Amino acid sequence: MIEYKWILFDKVNGSQQVLPPERKNVLCQMKSSHSCFPDPIVLGYLRFAAGDDECPQFITHGAEGHGEVYRWCDCLPDDFKRPLDLVKSDSPIERFLK
Repeated sequence: MIEYKWILFDKVNGSQQVLPPERKNVLCQMKSSHSCFPDPIVLGYLRFAAGDDECPQFITHGAEGHGEVYRWCDCLPDDFKRPLDLVKSDSPIERFLK
């Protein structure tokens, strides 16, 4: 069985914590907003709000409304690309990626 190293994330601590490289795809675990469901693991990447190093946030396409990221794992290869089918076909993101 493969063990993954999960690193806790607290957006209050800003850049005073271990963070992945900006825009690198990582696995993110979100605190479920519903007590009857397990905490989901989703694909995401780090960005800084308005370019401010003190405001890190994880972008998790398609997982909005499922809670907040509370830990992340950098276990994907550096050249991993997010499959386009994870993005709605009419979204501005897909139009940008084309």
